[in-house]
Amino acid sequence: MVLDLVHRAAALSGSLSSQLKLTGLKPVAWTLMMDNHVVSACVMSIKFPKSARLLTESEYKEVFDLSCKSSDSLLIVLALNNGRARARLGLAISRKCARRAVDRNRIKRVIREAFRLSRAKLPGLDFVVLCRAVATESSNSALGASLLAQLEKVRQRKCAES
Repeated sequence: MVLDLVHRAAALSGSLSSQLKLTGLKPVAWTLMMDNHVVSACVMSIKFPKSARLLTESEYKEVFDLSCKSSDSLLIVLALNNGRARARLGLAISRKCARRAVDRNRIKRVIREAFRLSRAKLPGLDFVVLCRAVATESSNSALGASLLAQLEKVRQRKCAES
């Protein structure tokens, strides 16, 4: 998006190097400057902050004990209303599911990324994601699609209202 704006502004101004400058304001924000005037600002959250995670054992225990469940051949998603405005994620990827650490880490990375990208659209629920053994053989896109499908199922159920 930012690069598209840069190219459009460069075409209008005629000279990319003299009049157009792409400046970083913060690690998560870019501003398009043209003739020392702000043309456009694009803020992209690339973080997965602590406020988006389940952190304590008691938070996990509450979700395991009182949750609504959705599953498919790759993932099991447990959800519980958290009374907050934003969704939070907890991962419980065990050695039983993925024997090698590199496989567990890949599964966690893909799930975190899919959750991060869809978090703004989710209601205030706490999610805990577990995997099944076949998840190690599946592709990253299949894992992401599986998570999104499970999150959508949970969102359509009464889990968000309980």
